Amino acid sequence: MFGEFLIALSGLLATAYTSGVGIIHLHGLGEFHDIPDHLNFKSYVEKETGIPVHLVDTHNWLTSLIPLERQVPEALVKVKEIAAQYDKVIAVGYSQGGIVWRGMIEMWDGHNVDTFISIASPQHGMAGAPPLLAQLVPFIDSISQSPSFYQFVYSYLGQQIAPLNYYLDPYHY
Repeated sequence: MFGEFLIALSGLLATAYTSGVGIIHLHGLGEFHDIPDHLNFKSYVEKETGIPVHLVDTHNWLTSLIPLERQVPEALVKVKEIAAQYDKVIAVGYSQGGIVWRGMIEMWDGHNVDTFISIASPQHGMAGAPPLLAQLVPFIDSISQSPSFYQFVYSYLGQQIAPLNYYLDPYHY
């Protein structure tokens, strides 16, 4: 999954390594921080570069559906504890983790994030239903194609579901 990315990252990090650098990784929607893909990423990068990788244990599985306005400050508490150990931090966010990272960087004055790497994150939003949401609510994908879906998405109820916080309405852009 991360093959080409890992090769490029290990080359970059091998040349930029200092003992004051750490990598902080946030997982995506509906995942756990310690699934095999993320553990492989951690193992590979640490082995190839010697730079410690922290997989942040926050908003796993269904708790990743809570609104981003709650996830960002809650994750930031944990991330600040880890980041305090380093002069510089490389922020890696996979899928929704990239969106959470972006929110943390924007609200974190005086952060020590040197590099932000967003992998498969819908930074400009996404039209339609994310795959996890479509699995949980099978009819959501067909409904999300409706021109009036935005009314639900931007309602109070819609904004209580994290993937709808980054919905990009193709009809009312």
